[in-house]
Amino acid sequence: METIEERQQRLEKERLRQEGRNVANRQKRALETPEEREQRLEKEWPRRETEKENRKRRRIEEAAMRQLQQRQTSEIAAERRREHATRVAEFDAATREFAKRFTNNPFGYACSVCARLWHKEKLTPVTPAMFSTLCQAFPEWTDNQLAGAVVCNTCKGSLRKQKIPFYSTSNGYKYPPMPKGLPRLNPVAERLVSPRIPFVQIRRLMNWKNGQYGIKGPIVNVPVSTDAMLKQLPRNVDDQHQILVNIKRRRIDKGVYLADEVSREVLLPWIKVLQYSPLYRHYGITFDIDRVMEMIAEAEQNTGADLEDCDDGAEDEDSPMFEAAALMMDQRTLMFDEDEMLNHTMTMAPGEGQRPISILYDTHAEELSFPQIYLGHPRYIKPEARPSVTSMAASEILRSDRRGALPDHVLYMGAKVVRYRVGDNMKAFFKSAPGLQALTREDVENPEKVQNLVERDLGFMKGVPNNVQYWHTRKGELFAMIRQLGKPTAFLTLSASEMHWPDLLKFLKKLKVAKDEVDYDEEEMDRYYAAVLVNEDPVVCAIYFEHMVRVIMQILCNKRISPFRPNHVVEYFKRIEFQHRGSAHAQILLWLANAPNEQVENGGMPETVALPERILSLNNEALARPRCQRHEHTHMCYKGSRKTCRFNFPLWPMP
Repeated sequence: METIEERQQRLEKERLRQEGRNVANRQKRALETPEEREQRLEKEWPRRETEKENRKRRRIEEAAMRQLQQRQTSEIAAERRREHATRVAEFDAATREFAKRFTNNPFGYACSVCARLWHKEKLTPVTPAMFSTLCQAFPEWTDNQLAGAVVCNTCKGSLRKQKIPFYSTSNGYKYPPMPKGLPRLNPVAERLVSPRIPFVQIRRLMNWKNGQYGIKGPIVNVPVSTDAMLKQLPRNVDDQHQILVNIKRRRIDKGVYLADEVSREVLLPWIKVLQYSPLYRHYGITFDIDRVMEMIAEAEQNTGADLEDCDDGAEDEDSPMFEAAALMMDQRTLMFDEDEMLNHTMTMAPGEGQRPISILYDTHAEELSFPQIYLGHPRYIKPEARPSVTSMAASEILRSDRRGALPDHVLYMGAKVVRYRVGDNMKAFFKSAPGLQALTREDVENPEKVQNLVERDLGFMKGVPNNVQYWHTRKGELFAMIRQLGKPTAFLTLSASEMHWPDLLKFLKKLKVAKDEVDYDEEEMDRYYAAVLVNEDPVVCAIYFEHMVRVIMQILCNKRISPFRPNHVVEYFKRIEFQHRGSAHAQILLWLANAPNEQVENGGMPETVALPERILSLNNEALARPRCQRHEHTHMCYKGSRKTCRFNFPLWPMP
């Protein structure tokens, strides 16, 4: 076998010999006579004609081959179209089932008994056998209300047993009626009239516009004096003037806990309502009525002068300079100079020096922290309804009255439920754990011994989702499934895309419009407004996604209509987690029927290779509208001390 150098030398010698022959032929032809040239051409003519015929025949054969290949390609494409049409026809049953269970089964229908929102198919009309129980629970109902009532499955089960449902509004699972004309309070204004300030970190996830809200750290429940806070507001400004209020944990802190603008015009109606509410009177929470009445009188006397001042400056508000300055100051209707703003900026630390109270022992901490929801009324649930923190939270997040489903209240309830659940689990643990039967009072009062007991066995934490003990239990369940069923066949991942679900956005807008009495056109709904709708009601978005995942898995498990048949889903393991932006994300391991069980051999794995081709399909036309991905670098791009994007962006233009 020749080496590379020997091969190069041989090729170079052959090239030189060929060049020498060509030079010799050219010299010989230059010296030949005309008779010799004609004789040479006569000898070469048959060979040239033969070569010409051969080239012509090759062109004809190549053209025929191209036509054959084109015909075969078109036949293959037609066959694929027929197969796709056949598969689509086969999937029609699954499509119809999905439309029946999900598309034509919208969310947002309220149960007549518990007033919670459900999917349409979850509600059924009441039967005459339930009338007596309903009349006992709702004596004010008319015959038409009884005949038109619809109930959820939870309430229907109790009514069939001639019992009033636990979540019935007649048991106290309802909000107090909202008085008409009350303005909506911003977070700072609500803190000024609430006797409890829940210091908690509520942050935007990922970014300020598209990310949902998340809670970090514990809730520090601090009792404060509302009258002392209101007395700090200045009295030498008109009633409609916006005052910038900064609330801090301590005055020496550089950071501000809450900051927003507050006007006395917004606070006065709420003071009138809350000062006579049951909880405020029970805890002796009072407002300086004389000061409030004096503020009202000053506002009424200055109304005419305020209107004249507003008329004098009305023309300036239409100028481009006013609009540009208002946009830069992030103000919508008011422009003020910097000196005036600094003069009317109030910094207060109402919780400084106060001792926090645990939300586990403060009976009315939630009602006093959110007066805009409970209006100073306690939640009284009848004892026969067996009330608990979990049942009250489950009722409030699903009520048709969405005043309590805002992110700050939902996160507050979630943290409270987790604390109560951990406490109950610890009680059960200390009662039944081995070695604790002889526990004495001295042992319980010893913090070190209690800490050692807790660290020794954290099994009571497995009832709290998304902690180490919880996922350790789920991991054991997964390993048990693998041991019984074998290795999973496929992995399915589903991510929530609330911004691209028109039905969800339409329903969220309906809830928003019904509350604020402001309508928006579907075509004018921009991305920012859609993000606001999604972020302000995380409960509805989570229920919508969870119901979609459940319907998809029910269809995939159906032997008759599953798109995977004959490889329908036999078993699956589902894990729901929430991404960095706060939206739900499902990761599912699938065990398919008739799955190939081949070993890696020299012959390959033909059945395993053919399975993805059979159960996977791509169709760009299925998208509701054309979308393209825009990559924006985040901290995940540089994970692991990388200096370049680990997804290799930016990419070169592709054909």
